[in-house]
Amino acid sequence: DNEELVEISDGIWAMPAYMKDDDDFSMFFIITEIDDGHTVLAFSTGEKKGEQFSLSNPIITGEALNMLVKHDKDRAASILHFLDQISKADEGNWRMVE
Repeated sequence: DNEELVEISDGIWAMPAYMKDDDDFSMFFIITEIDDGHTVLAFSTGEKKGEQFSLSNPIITGEALNMLVKHDKDRAASILHFLDQISKADEGNWRMVE
């Protein structure tokens, strides 16, 4: 249950969004700054091959939540609520990043 933001590369931060011992599927919040200076949040899935663990390419919010619903509908709803609260608190806004 390590839900702490960790810098995984220069300027790229990750934190588990979904990890369970009894499920091979895992998902992470990915936070970084893009070229226009805005900070963005995306998702990545965790992929373990032998002893090596890596993260997938970033996944947009809707696609990531649809993937997570297949594993844990309540957790997906909780994450959507969290993101909605960020938006309502005027701490962020949602738009497509090209």
